[in-house]
Amino acid sequence: QRLGGQSAGAGGSLFDAAWERDGSPIEFGGTIDSVYPTLEPGMAVTMPQSNRKLKVVALAGEGYRAKVYQAVDLSNSQNVALKIIHEPSELNLVSIAAEGIKADVLESNSVPCARILEIGRDYALKQWIAGTLGDDWLARERQSGQPVLDATGAKALFDFYIQASRQRVIIENLKPANMM
Repeated sequence: QRLGGQSAGAGGSLFDAAWERDGSPIEFGGTIDSVYPTLEPGMAVTMPQSNRKLKVVALAGEGYRAKVYQAVDLSNSQNVALKIIHEPSELNLVSIAAEGIKADVLESNSVPCARILEIGRDYALKQWIAGTLGDDWLARERQSGQPVLDATGAKALFDFYIQASRQRVIIENLKPANMM
């Protein structure tokens, strides 16, 4: 199955990846069934599929199923987003595997989104996009007293949901907090 240019589950687990702090290896211990650790700024990881070496900059956000970290790709100094599930529950694993499908649906509907760089069993590595979080934008729009979406915008959003459903993709996570 093709997911945003990546094969679902083709990669390994970040749990088994080579992690470092200040140049020294870190062993998280436990097994793949353990709860994933919280990463800290300065930690580095070598990605299982691409062998990219990333350095964690900060926690960028946290949702119900995963945490997203801002990291820098040490090979080209580009910022990237590293999304890691909280724990390896079935729903979390399915959610991370669907990252590529969600990106494909968004791109096919001309909705700007982060490009998928790598997908593994328990993580997704994405292009970093700086922008305004949906919740912040929505709050500003509501305070302005103007309609959040005009008729054209509302129709485009409705058409997007219809197109996604035809592709059998449930867009449950396009809540404002996940949109930029």
